[in-house]
Amino acid sequence: MLRALPTVFLVVAAAVAISQVMAQPVRPSPPPPPPGKLFIEGDGSVTTDYDMVEVSVELAARQMKDATRGENQTTAVSAASAHDSVSSEFLKQLVDQLDVPLQNISFSRLRLEPVTNWTNGQSETIGYEARSTVEIKVSASSKLEAEIIGEAATLEESQNGVEVTVSGFRPYVSDERYAYLEQELFDKAMSDATRKAVMYARGAQRDLGPVHKMSDSPMEESGGDDLPPRAPMQRAMYADAELGGSPSPSFPLGDKKLTKRIYLEYQLL
Repeated sequence: MLRALPTVFLVVAAAVAISQVMAQPVRPSPPPPPPGKLFIEGDGSVTTDYDMVEVSVELAARQMKDATRGENQTTAVSAASAHDSVSSEFLKQLVDQLDVPLQNISFSRLRLEPVTNWTNGQSETIGYEARSTVEIKVSASSKLEAEIIGEAATLEESQNGVEVTVSGFRPYVSDERYAYLEQELFDKAMSDATRKAVMYARGAQRDLGPVHKMSDSPMEESGGDDLPPRAPMQRAMYADAELGGSPSPSFPLGDKKLTKRIYLEYQLL
């Protein structure tokens, strides 16, 4: 025959069990992972028209020895003087006739070279040639390339012993155009970096924290040695190829793709 345990005993047993459970140490929850670092590159690009053209013109004046200029020194001085004359005339045409700003015209250093003649294996100086290069920067919208070619041809025809030839034609993006587009380039690069950062943080199952560092060159912590070399951002960006000789007045300038890369360090929470 079973007999019920006293109520007092049951209460005491339950109290003892509860006290034993409460006496056991409570294990703390694992600490959150320490903040991490996420290094991201952001790229932005903008396609724009070339707004400037640089035209190169070669000026050359040649003087040969004759009865009145028998000495080499006299012939060299005469060639340099003829070069100075044609340079001044060409500059006057550019400024007065074509309204090219003086600050957009530059002359290279004068090069004075002997003109030689070989006879029976012997070299003889028979004259001198003075030569320099003129760099002319004009707005692409002005369409002055054809006018410059015309002025060069006219000048060559009007003087004996003078050569005036267009030797280069380079469209480029000016500093002013780049500065105007720089904010748009940065915004696109930042948008690209943010998109990548969110994607990688999700893949790492971490929350994306704030930006700690930002630079336009690789950061040392990001393993910059493993990154491809960064091409310097040119403010005045030239076309990939130079066009030698005289350009066609209707030659299409095309456009230029400007790029910008930024480097960011995010915190991973």
